[in-house]
Amino acid sequence: MGIFVLIGGGENGREGTKYETEKIDNEIVKLLSMKKDKNLLFLAHGNNYEAEYYKVIKKNFKKLGCKCDILYKDDLKDTNLSKNKVDWANIIYIGGGNTIKMMNAWRKYKFSEIINNVKDEEKIFCGISAGAICFCKYGVSDSRKTLKNDNYIKVKGLDYFDILFCPSFDEKYNYVENLDKIMKKSKTSMYALEKGTALIVNGNKTRIIKSLENKKVYKISIQGKKKNILELTNDNISEI
Repeated sequence: MGIFVLIGGGENGREGTKYETEKIDNEIVKLLSMKKDKNLLFLAHGNNYEAEYYKVIKKNFKKLGCKCDILYKDDLKDTNLSKNKVDWANIIYIGGGNTIKMMNAWRKYKFSEIINNVKDEEKIFCGISAGAICFCKYGVSDSRKTLKNDNYIKVKGLDYFDILFCPSFDEKYNYVENLDKIMKKSKTSMYALEKGTALIVNGNKTRIIKSLENKKVYKISIQGKKKNILELTNDNISEI
């Protein structure tokens, strides 16, 4: 399997914001240090502002020596184009947005099959927030949140990792009861990442990297009526 970078969230330096994922982005490129060409393909299929999003990502990664391209949501209708762009890339970076819309598009146009076919190749697969959820069995998502319904929901990803992924956990503390219900239905451990943190999964080795040093990563599990919360560090993290 390739190397996966599951990012809990954070601003990418778009106009008016800080660049909170810079250290993580640098680490992504370092993972390809032995490669002469660093080809990054950006996907933002859960986002309504793909072009604007791509401009920021392209600016950040061109500074790190990457050639960049984007596969737009409308491009998914062309299977050959999708395959060619995925084959060209050795970094596939999936942005945030609406997880349900993204996964529905992938399944409708069978793009999930294209990703499945290359997941064992020597590529770096990166996802931030919704983009990270897509690689996991389940994720905690705000894809159905409205003014009348503010609950988070469980969404299904590609199931490469048997976990419930919760991004931006530092923003979800007001929804503890809702998260507990999601966990009980999922019957798997939740990895809860605050913004500016990421899990790097390379085979059976997992490590944590932080762009914001004060942020944390947790593994949360429920056994019977007991909830266990473990703050993860590189000293106690195990294979996911």
